Amino acid sequence: MKNAHRLKNDIDVKPLYDEIDMSMWQNAPFDGHPIKNFPDSSQQILLGWTKHLNKVFSLYDDVLPKDLQNMLLSDFLPTKLYFKYPNLHKFLLEFTEVYGGKITRATYYTLSPKSRVGIHIDAEPDNYTGPRKKNEEALYRYKDRFHLVLTGKYLYYINGQIEKFLKGELWWFNNKKQHGSYNYGNTIRTILVFDVKNSHWREMI
Repeated sequence: MKNAHRLKNDIDVKPLYDEIDMSMWQNAPFDGHPIKNFPDSSQQILLGWTKHLNKVFSLYDDVLPKDLQNMLLSDFLPTKLYFKYPNLHKFLLEFTEVYGGKITRATYYTLSPKSRVGIHIDAEPDNYTGPRKKNEEALYRYKDRFHLVLTGKYLYYINGQIEKFLKGELWWFNNKKQHGSYNYGNTIRTILVFDVKNSHWREMI
């Protein structure tokens, strides 16, 4: 299999984009990813949710609604911010109903025109047996990474493969290989990035 695969296109992403509170970008918490070391202008709003990071993020501390219990990996909790995004919740719930698996986290990112995210690897491959940082184990191992493009267009490099990601498209890519992106358009790129464990999307292509 290639290192990236487009699952869908022409998705109506306007409801998700319209509910984003843009005033929250500057105050968004940092999720431990070394984004601050990249020569780009990425910003993020974290929407979930590892229990071992509960001292960093404001996590939901009540009984979860049944649909959230069904779609979330048990070791993960949503942030309180998550409940301000009903259209995001609807999209993720529909994703799990179609492609299976459990959601582990979801984040919105922006990238300014003519800016890039530098080449990096999020974590070692799933079959890696050496030392592993705790956050890599919790966040990335045995999980698939997906991008939903809400605005803009960008080039994505994954281990020698280059793809164009366009508004309304849903992509899987291998974030355990070297990857990076470049916003070659004239508008801000806004994306939803989310991770899923045990999805059966490969069986559907």
